[in-house]
Amino acid sequence: MAELRPFKGIRYNQKISGDLALNVCPPFDSISPGLQKELYKISNFNTVRLELGLRGLDEDPYFSAAETQKKWIEQGVLIQDDSPSIYVTEEEFLYGDEIIIRQGVICALKVEDYSKRVVIPHEKTRDKWVEDRFRLMEVAKSNYSPLLCLYEDDSRETIANLVKSISGKKPYIDISPEGLQKIKVWRVTDQGTISLICKNFFNSKIYIADGHHRYEAGLRHLSNIRSKREINYDESINYRMIQLISMNEPGLITRSYHRYIKLESIEIENISKKINSNQNINKYNSPYESSNKSFIP
Repeated sequence: MAELRPFKGIRYNQKISGDLALNVCPPFDSISPGLQKELYKISNFNTVRLELGLRGLDEDPYFSAAETQKKWIEQGVLIQDDSPSIYVTEEEFLYGDEIIIRQGVICALKVEDYSKRVVIPHEKTRDKWVEDRFRLMEVAKSNYSPLLCLYEDDSRETIANLVKSISGKKPYIDISPEGLQKIKVWRVTDQGTISLICKNFFNSKIYIADGHHRYEAGLRHLSNIRSKREINYDESINYRMIQLISMNEPGLITRSYHRYIKLESIEIENISKKINSNQNINKYNSPYESSNKSFIP
């Protein structure tokens, strides 16, 4: 059973932080050192100052993130919503020449071990990145970005219809960050609507699309605390912020995942023989010529 809950979101106070579009950043693992420095220059309050620990510019990036967060809350840069909420989202972006709109819901998901088959992963993780996210969570005690997760709506598309209805109103947030998708957010505080959304997931599975390292960092953090003390059922430590997208959402796009592997010619020959013993290899003639031929396309 997937257990979802509303939460009191912490957000920017734009009267102090300025334009919200200048304070958002891409996911941590897609930010290069160069982009990180650019984001630091764009705004003194960009989320990258909290989010990115692995390639941090500070001696202790995890402690720095926690201290920055504390300072921003004390200064009123960050403020907390006054009641538990669920947040409907809409993202608009270009895919080729087509404008794509993707809608979803941000809420808190109870963290469950993969063995329970409630939260379903699809990729292996790197311990270094899990440890990085774990250390940030351990020190800052916050979730700065939601996991991207998928779900199967019921035959009546109950959640999708609710989302469409809510998104017809004036958004809580409406920004167009440079180089990123346009973002709209609606805050849902009505207890009846929240209850309907949460109950609809009682018999659902949650599929992680992006955020395996962050989810496993949550598991590691929970296990670490559990080894030291008993955790109450309703403690926030049991939950992780996620964005839920329906598998039937028109704006959901799945793209191919390609890899280039640089090898010596003899290695290519040996690997090709092994693969051909069970599978077929189709040679791909790339339109972009490479001077290094030691790779399998």
